[in-house]
Amino acid sequence: MFSESPSKLRKYLIMAAVCVPLAFATAWWLQPGPQATTSGLTNVYFLPAETYMAGEVDFLRDESGNARIDSILLPELPQQNVATSDFLSAGYLGAQTCAECHQEYFDSFVKTSHFKTSAEPSDQSILGAFDDAHRVLTTVSENLRFEMLDGDGEFWQRLLYDDGQQTHGVEFQFGLVTGSGKVGQTYLYWQESLLYQMHVSYLSVTDSWTNSPGYRDGTADFARPIPALCLDCHATYFEEVAGNINQFQRDNYVLGVTCEKCHGPGREHVAYHRDHPQEMTAHGIVNPAELPTERAIEVCQVCHGGTPVAMLQPAFSFRPGDRLDHFFTFSENMQATGVHSNSQLPRLRQSKCFQQSPDMTCTTCHAPHEFERGDLQLFSQRCQNCHDLPDCGKFGELGNTIADNCIDCHMPSRELEDIKISSQGADHAPLMRDHFIKVWPSTTAH
Repeated sequence: MFSESPSKLRKYLIMAAVCVPLAFATAWWLQPGPQATTSGLTNVYFLPAETYMAGEVDFLRDESGNARIDSILLPELPQQNVATSDFLSAGYLGAQTCAECHQEYFDSFVKTSHFKTSAEPSDQSILGAFDDAHRVLTTVSENLRFEMLDGDGEFWQRLLYDDGQQTHGVEFQFGLVTGSGKVGQTYLYWQESLLYQMHVSYLSVTDSWTNSPGYRDGTADFARPIPALCLDCHATYFEEVAGNINQFQRDNYVLGVTCEKCHGPGREHVAYHRDHPQEMTAHGIVNPAELPTERAIEVCQVCHGGTPVAMLQPAFSFRPGDRLDHFFTFSENMQATGVHSNSQLPRLRQSKCFQQSPDMTCTTCHAPHEFERGDLQLFSQRCQNCHDLPDCGKFGELGNTIADNCIDCHMPSRELEDIKISSQGADHAPLMRDHFIKVWPSTTAH
């Protein structure tokens, strides 16, 4: 049956006995983690993205209308998916390219919240802790908890569910980090080329893991799709894939709100100036400071002008200098706009400072290439470029001491009305600086 000698056959069998188990052991060791399985889990609901976005989840409440705990929401994936690409379209190159000629701006800008508002997952970009004392998030359900795992440069959220007999685990790998960390961070995961939000976020005020905003404590929700409109304010560019509201080319994006978000795609500009290194007049790029006032403001309004009520063009199609009303429709009811980073411009537009200053833009107070967050004295000095100290109603009482902090009186930090975070039996409402500049009796009375 065999042509080899018995001694050779014996050698082959010994090698097989050693190598085959070793190969299986190596494959097991190198795998990123246990494969996600729902075997044994109860109250599991697979939701299509459209169903989730439409809010058609009444089955998650009992007959009294109370939210059911122990419910696990997972995405129902479409049957068709696409391969990823390995190129950047639309002319985007990434901020590192800009550093070739603008190193000083680049070195300063990478420290800003705009730059950090999205990133690849890493030890530096993820602010939550993975040590044994902090990596577990419990919930109001005794049966359900979450565990954060890291190893070999990969990071995971593990859902642990007890069915009364055994504990089941389902793992989701960190795909992207969103949020600079001022208020917190939330995390996204990929299912092939489809993008979803993770259940567990990070809250800065408690320096701990927490349920993502709007998520019910005691449930596990991994079915929330991430549409392009969300990414449009957390990234410079993503290439959408038609057919699904949360499908993107996985190798075709620029993270962070970086140079090209405010100046436009840089490919033409870079190509020209590489060929004409002595040319000092910028070619193929937009300087927002040279735009008409309203066009300059609209560069910021894309992300700080309130949530659009309608999209007239695809996400990421607006370019600095365009008329924004050709791309988005915003609510005309400015008074209804709550305190939120995406509504800072509508709040500012209600201020007499803005209404009586025809040349005022966001950069009148903010230097976009610098990290200045929390420097109240610096921002107060900019207030005094237009306002004299003796004009303040508190000047007679406090004198020149008011010079160091106009901000807390006239732009107080207030709770976000539209964001509530429910975690471990407590509700948290993060604070945000209100950009409606006025005399606030609650802050000026003391």
